[in-house]
Amino acid sequence: SELPYLQSVASPENSDEVTNYIVDVTVNKNDFISTVQSVYPQAVFAEDSSQWIGSAEYTSSGRVANINVGGAVISGTQMRQLFQLRSTAFTVKVEGEDVIFETTGYGHGVGLSQYGANTMAKNGSTYEEILTWYYTGTHLAHL
Repeated sequence: SELPYLQSVASPENSDEVTNYIVDVTVNKNDFISTVQSVYPQAVFAEDSSQWIGSAEYTSSGRVANINVGGAVISGTQMRQLFQLRSTAFTVKVEGEDVIFETTGYGHGVGLSQYGANTMAKNGSTYEEILTWYYTGTHLAHL
């Protein structure tokens, strides 16, 4: 369910600061087909593999909300689960005998990024600033 303080916000970390920030996941074409069809049996994969991946819809933070694969509309979250991707911030392409995902970041894109919080702290942000940045609209109560 939606919670008002769980909003996607820009996070300051980048590939220079985070190991494996950008990761490629390569899947053999046959494994790709069988994995998708195990959940979406209606998906059809033409002989011309350039037609397998269709249009995608993106969230406001640039993550895949839905993507058309073999004519089936699959959520970014489902694709992440099916192919054990680090994130729903991914691109996908077919090259030769493989399907290649390139993921950016790690996680679901909502809430506190440990890497981003670390970067903010290194740049002088207080814990209050970090928490109110990642949890939009919240206020810390000091006891």
